[in-house]
Amino acid sequence: VIDDKLPTIKNKPIFARSKDECEFWPALLEKAYAKVCGSYTDMTSGTPAEAMRDFTGGVHMCIQLSDPSPSLWKLLCRAGRSKTFMSCSSIPKTVRKYTE
Repeated sequence: VIDDKLPTIKNKPIFARSKDECEFWPALLEKAYAKVCGSYTDMTSGTPAEAMRDFTGGVHMCIQLSDPSPSLWKLLCRAGRSKTFMSCSSIPKTVRKYTE
């Protein structure tokens, strides 16, 4: 259970938000996920793939674009046609330096 109080700065949500200012489900969903993780800070080290797995129970596949397969485009097109959830993320250079 979560309440509807969202972290803001100058009345603007700090984290997830919708283009529609009357739509709050992305921020509330993110708040619920932060609660499951322990806090907003605790979920910053995760990836979109991990979050989708946590929400859906589905299987995820991570593809490093630094060494893509020649069949990557076909895989992405097939996933799009089957309406598969897809996401992407990048790691800031400062974080990458310490995790590689």
